[in-house]
Amino acid sequence: MRNYTPYSAAGPSVWVGGANGALFHSIDDGIEWQPVIVATGDGRLTATITRIETRDENWVKLTTPSGAWLSTDGGAHCAANRFA
Repeated sequence: MRNYTPYSAAGPSVWVGGANGALFHSIDDGIEWQPVIVATGDGRLTATITRIETRDENWVKLTTPSGAWLSTDGGAHCAANRFA
């Protein structure tokens, strides 16, 4: 895996992100990683992820220069908020 930043963890759930909307999620303390496509019906995240916040294994907020994206189901679905 490439060197990605920023990152955030909640228990064994670890998230890393980077340029062009790159986001990866591990549910086993970083042993195995899955890519996550961050998108809504309006389009896909292509901005650089500058901050990741987690509250638990399901709640994750991504901050980019153009706004924020929030998932409350472990990244399966995301909502874009342009107020971050």
